[in-house]
Amino acid sequence: MYTLDPSKVESTAASAPTPMAAPVYTNSTIQYPKLESTAVQTPMIAPMYVPSPYQYPGSQLTNAGTPAPMVAPVYMPSPYQHQPYQNPVTSNVQQDMSKIRDWLPWSIISLVLGGIIPGFIPLVFSLICRSKKKKNDAAGAKTMSTLALVFNIIMTIIGILSIIAIVGYLIYYRRMMENLEY
Repeated sequence: MYTLDPSKVESTAASAPTPMAAPVYTNSTIQYPKLESTAVQTPMIAPMYVPSPYQYPGSQLTNAGTPAPMVAPVYMPSPYQHQPYQNPVTSNVQQDMSKIRDWLPWSIISLVLGGIIPGFIPLVFSLICRSKKKKNDAAGAKTMSTLALVFNIIMTIIGILSIIAIVGYLIYYRRMMENLEY
């Protein structure tokens, strides 16, 4: 460990450039605090520079002329920092998911009206639409809903036309049988 002679410390301290202190801000002008030199009476381990504390703009001086005590800045996170991210599109998707219809009851009726094999087409699209709604796939669910609606309309029209054709054929067949008996 090295010790310094106080007479040598004063000579080295006088020859070394003094660092500038941080400015003290007041309302009117910038004033720099004065550096006070103290005489070293006892041997020192090593000369150390301790900077003056930083004064934030707007801090006031006390009556004694000494700077007011510093207050550490407090970090205030934004109110949205710790909240989960909410995508506005996602919230609209949730509203749209409830509006997307899967047409399942109509598909079951179309299964009866349109026949077993062709009636499966709208039923399959309705079931796929329902599964896509559960997976929150709005675009796929909307597409399957539209396809189920189109095929339900087609199967309903085919079913109604086939019922009309069957009833017409039965009426025609009955009249033919009545004409043959006379």
